[in-house]
Amino acid sequence: MGATYNYRGDTFRSKFELNFAKDLTERKIKYKYEPLSLEYHLKTRLATCRECGSHNCWELHHYIPDFWLPDYEFYIETKGKFTPPMRRKMVAVKMDNRDIDLRLVFMRDNKLDKRSPTRYSSWADKFGFRACVGDRIPEEWIERSTS
Repeated sequence: MGATYNYRGDTFRSKFELNFAKDLTERKIKYKYEPLSLEYHLKTRLATCRECGSHNCWELHHYIPDFWLPDYEFYIETKGKFTPPMRRKMVAVKMDNRDIDLRLVFMRDNKLDKRSPTRYSSWADKFGFRACVGDRIPEEWIERSTS
């Protein structure tokens, strides 16, 4: 396991998560770090059901979002690298947890890979995720409507 960073009783897995938590604290935004585990399913590759012989098999997995903002009722996943398996997982989590507001915060708006013109933010938009780039969430995510 790589380096970890302790801050206010939580142990973060990256400096990006740490800096994000510090920004939330400085802005007086309450958060919980890795607050719960969500279930999701991924189609297995090269599997066969023992009972019916079908190749249409799904495995149960668990995903823990990085942050919960209780005053705003949404989850945040912070991402530096955003690999194909991570993207596949995020889509599966969203599909199996449609009642959850899960937003993505990318360290940089990189291309999906060297040959792709698609950037992380465009991918997020295509798959219906609210997303931003940088180590702080936009003000419009935390503004309260007075109407």
